[in-house]
Amino acid sequence: MMHLFTTLLAAAYNAPSNIPKVNLTASSVSGIFSTVLAIVGALCVVFIIVGGINYVISEGDSGKVTKAKHTIIYAITGLIVSMFAFVIVRFVIGSV
Repeated sequence: MMHLFTTLLAAAYNAPSNIPKVNLTASSVSGIFSTVLAIVGALCVVFIIVGGINYVISEGDSGKVTKAKHTIIYAITGLIVSMFAFVIVRFVIGSV
């Protein structure tokens, strides 16, 4: 069993040379992540607007009102999660 483990470890360590090397710097990772979070933030704002419009045109139908409220709540939750992710990534990149 130990021989199998050491063989697999050696095979993983001596990876083939035809695998491309990717050099990611902290600034490139930060740029990619900032772009993704900007898109997520914009989508959250769009869903908040859609939920608000659905709430206004629900005509008092409790099912439509509930659906609109859930859309707004989920969009705000997504926005908060993406903001926390942004802060965490900035902290980790800053400490590396």
